[in-house]
Amino acid sequence: MSNSSPFTNPTDSRYRDSSGKWLTESLFLEFRNPHTDIEPLWTIKDKEYKGYPSAKRAYLESNDPTEYTQAYVITENWDHWCRILQNAKIAAMIEGWRNELEVKLRSEAIQALRLSDKDTAHKWLAERGWQDRKVGRPSKKQKEQDALVEAAVLEDAQRAGVRLQ
Repeated sequence: MSNSSPFTNPTDSRYRDSSGKWLTESLFLEFRNPHTDIEPLWTIKDKEYKGYPSAKRAYLESNDPTEYTQAYVITENWDHWCRILQNAKIAAMIEGWRNELEVKLRSEAIQALRLSDKDTAHKWLAERGWQDRKVGRPSKKQKEQDALVEAAVLEDAQRAGVRLQ
């Protein structure tokens, strides 16, 4: 499988340490080990900070619930993205970004539905059509997450004057 991508240079050494291993926590200013000379590429803050671009903003602006785009914008490639998701600190942070992206996409879909109630693509987004549906009962964690997202979506729809129920 080729690592070529329209997003980054696949041989970019900024994503690797001196032994050629992918950087994980060291990619981010806030997790940087001060005892190394590795220069972080990102901040996890909402906006650019001290000249470091915001990984959160890049993630959210990608508008990609599959995270493929984010893999090539924030990391070197898809395998590198999967590797950083194995890090507990980073995975917890990105889980929050996923939730925010889902609310953002659903909110945008609701805004579009308000203008045109016949566009099935917008309905697909609002209903999370990109997600695989698991068979069986949803987990307690999934129910809690769904309730939080649903509350945020309903609040946004109410502000926009759209009646969902």
